[in-house]
Amino acid sequence: FYSAWLTYAHQYGQYPDAAALAAYLFQRDGITAADGQPLTGEGLEAFVAVFQEREFGDGESQGEETDHEAGEQAPPAPASAETDTRQTPAIVGAQAAEGKQGLRVNAAIADEETAPAEANKASDLTTVDRYYLAWVEHQKQRGAEPTDKQLSAYLDEKGVQGRGGKPISPSTLRRYLLSFRAYGVWAEHRMRNEAPLADAVAQDCATRGITAQYNNPITATDITKQAHDFERRWKALTRYRADAQS
Repeated sequence: FYSAWLTYAHQYGQYPDAAALAAYLFQRDGITAADGQPLTGEGLEAFVAVFQEREFGDGESQGEETDHEAGEQAPPAPASAETDTRQTPAIVGAQAAEGKQGLRVNAAIADEETAPAEANKASDLTTVDRYYLAWVEHQKQRGAEPTDKQLSAYLDEKGVQGRGGKPISPSTLRRYLLSFRAYGVWAEHRMRNEAPLADAVAQDCATRGITAQYNNPITATDITKQAHDFERRWKALTRYRADAQS
């Protein structure tokens, strides 16, 4: 749990509370409670309190630290978005600045209804769902969100190729990356509410520096347009992980 707590901070630029950590663990690793139900924030509150004490000494979150202050405590984040950052965050300032920069992507949220929709009958996962799982797995294994090129190479390593047995084109994967980020935020809200509020999800995206094309903010309308597919993916992943554990 501690490793996931740190990885979340590195990815989103802020430390998660108990509810956010529970959602993250379920979506990333499929971790459930003893009864097979998703973890809850109440079940992780004691863990998070210990993590905060270990990290900060006084149990207080560092979320109010400014980016300017953070920059003075650690070397600047890598200049290139292509850099494969594989280190686990050790300095609060470094991960906050780096995480926020890495989430700003000039891309529109892809409409997955136009994407390949081949599904495995046993799990109902679409092709894009499997891209998403690889995207999550890369972060879990290597401690950083993959770029389109890194995700293409990672999928190729796992035997997932495009036509002619060639690696999937990075340009094909690029159109889904923003949607994956937005879904990750939506899924955290879905853990707490069966009908996530689009305004709240959009605001959370803004807080984490997740932006649309030309750094325009993701709007509630953007989230609403994706809500149907997000819910479909949520249910498909839930079934997939339940099958994997059975």
